[in-house]
Amino acid sequence: MISEEERVEVRGLVKEKNERSLASVVPWYVLWLMNEVLNVQDAVIQITPSDICELFQDGGMICGFDNSVDATQQGRMSQLMEQVKDNLNGLMPLENCLVFFFFPKESPVMMDEMESVNALIGSLDCPVKWGMAIEKNEKCSTLRVITLLQSKNLCFQK
Repeated sequence: MISEEERVEVRGLVKEKNERSLASVVPWYVLWLMNEVLNVQDAVIQITPSDICELFQDGGMICGFDNSVDATQQGRMSQLMEQVKDNLNGLMPLENCLVFFFFPKESPVMMDEMESVNALIGSLDCPVKWGMAIEKNEKCSTLRVITLLQSKNLCFQK
């Protein structure tokens, strides 16, 4: 769990970065997504408030996307990375990027699936932090990714 001091630090960073945004709901959506990333119980690779503040300290507006695919289908990670690429349209060049995966306990992410993740991250010309965790909702059967991006170009949730 994150401390109230860390929560205030992250909230202040998002507000500062997005204060000139045309969409007043974006900062709250971004905070909601950040909260999900920071409050995971079963992190395999954890993201901390310090990671977020360090990554997004400099640069433009922060925006976020939440994508998912059925965790039981073939090619699930490739399909998920295609959704992330679609989100990037019009936002390039990126300044910073955070990618966080949630997977069901019964359908963990396999090493060979990480190839499409590595390809995407390798194609971005910016600092990237990433993490992953087991989905806390045991009834959930989706592979999900939260992507937080910083770009000088304005963006809005689809």
